[in-house]
Amino acid sequence: MGYMGMRGNEEQEDHLIHLFSEIGKILHKLKLTFIMVQPAERGGSGLFTAKDIARLGDDVDYYSLMTYDFAPNRVGPNSPLPWVEKAISSLITPESRKYSHKIMLGIPFYGYTWDEQGKNAEAVLATTFFDLVKQSKSTLTWDEKSHEHFLKYDGGQRTVYYPTLQFIADRLKLAEELGVGVCVWESGQGFDYFWDLF
Repeated sequence: MGYMGMRGNEEQEDHLIHLFSEIGKILHKLKLTFIMVQPAERGGSGLFTAKDIARLGDDVDYYSLMTYDFAPNRVGPNSPLPWVEKAISSLITPESRKYSHKIMLGIPFYGYTWDEQGKNAEAVLATTFFDLVKQSKSTLTWDEKSHEHFLKYDGGQRTVYYPTLQFIADRLKLAEELGVGVCVWESGQGFDYFWDLF
C-alpha cells in the first residue's frame, strides 16, 4: 500500500493497513467521514491497489484518486483520459468490486502552461486562462487522444492545457461507465459554469 509516495515490504504494508483501518474506526465513532486521497497509478505500478481497498473494507468511506498532474514537468495533458481510465480500472477487481462505489475520479479545475522546452511550468486558474484566450490570436485545439483542449500562445512559444466543458463531460461519462464517483480539485480554480454539468 502506498503512503506518502512509498511502498514498503509486506510487514510495513500490513502496519499501514492496520493504521488506516484504526483511523477509520476512530473517525466513524466520532461520526466523521474518512476520505483517503491517493495519487493515481503511473508507469505500471500504483502506490495504492485494489487489494488495499478490499483489505480496508468499510473502514474508509471514499478514495479520492488524484487523476490529474499526469506529467506537470513537460508539455502535455494534465489528465489524459486513457490514463484516467487505466488508473481507475486498476482499482476495480473481483476482490475490490464491492467497494468500487467508494472510488472517486479526480477532475482538475485548473491547467498548466509551459514553454516549448517543457520548462517554466505554471499552474493556470480560470482568470489567467480567460486572459490568455483574450490576448491570444489562437483558438483552442482538441487533443483527441487525451480528450483535452490546449492553446498555443506567445507566438507558439507557450502551450496551456486547461479543462473545458467537453473535458469535464468526458470524465463524468467515464465515471458513470465505471460505476465510480467524482471529486473536484478544486472548486474555486475553475469557471463557475463548470458546475452546470454536475
